[in-house]
Amino acid sequence: MSTDPKKISPRIEGAHTGTIYVRALPDPFKIKIKMWDGAAVRQEYALKVQGTIDEEGGGYDQIVYNDRLTKEDIEKGELEIVLGKSLLRKFVDQRKILLKFLANIEGVPTHFAWPRYMIKHDHTHLTDFSTGQLEGWSLGPEVKPGEVTFVEHEGKKCLLYSVDEKASRKLIISRTFNLVEGKRYMMSVGIFSLPSPTLKGVIVVLKEGRRSSYWYFDSTLNRTLPIELGITARSASTTVEILTHDQTRSYCPFMITDIGLSEFNPLRWWDPEWDKEWEKEDDHPIKEPQSDAPDA
Repeated sequence: MSTDPKKISPRIEGAHTGTIYVRALPDPFKIKIKMWDGAAVRQEYALKVQGTIDEEGGGYDQIVYNDRLTKEDIEKGELEIVLGKSLLRKFVDQRKILLKFLANIEGVPTHFAWPRYMIKHDHTHLTDFSTGQLEGWSLGPEVKPGEVTFVEHEGKKCLLYSVDEKASRKLIISRTFNLVEGKRYMMSVGIFSLPSPTLKGVIVVLKEGRRSSYWYFDSTLNRTLPIELGITARSASTTVEILTHDQTRSYCPFMITDIGLSEFNPLRWWDPEWDKEWEKEDDHPIKEPQSDAPDA
């Protein structure tokens, strides 16, 4: 348990990235909140959803659930709120939602961390590895049979890369997607490590011709981290690659799921570096890793 509610955030079960593909969610779906320090039987709590209506950020709060804690909730160590998909569909046109959870702790309404999710009614491409297969992805030339397997995590199948060796750079999986020239696209992917070691040197690359946008991670990771990249299509296809960068310092297996490619929503922030161009033979540059804040 945590003594700081700001470190406990409600999460949508099965949403391993900051984008929710409504068509891929079960109905009903669950929102889970880890139990907090000071939780007591009959303590009142509520979950609100704030939907963004326009580019200026106008929105409204709607209480979607309120109840009191039970002994079973506390013993389980996690609160589950079950909601129908029809509720989420109401916010599809709003494009993004903020989950606002609060509980009366010692009689004081206390707000917990507020994660933001982008909502998409449909998707151009989505790979969740639910079949336990590669689903169109190709293994890198140095990946041997058995290094990639499929495991269950938080109720869904994930691709697990696990090999007890050290390598400076290695392509794990890749796939080419069709695009429409002139349109902007966003890619999201959930990457997370097994509970104990430190995950170092994982790169996700979205590239097209001589252009390439990338995400580089080199830090401790003990939960799902939503990663997002963008690209403006100048040709009819783009390739997504997931690589290890430097496993020579330490080794850690990691899991991948929910790789989604969809058209860019103008309410999102666009990184100018996503359209940068450099020489093909150059290595992907290394910069400071992006924040792992829940507002993806």
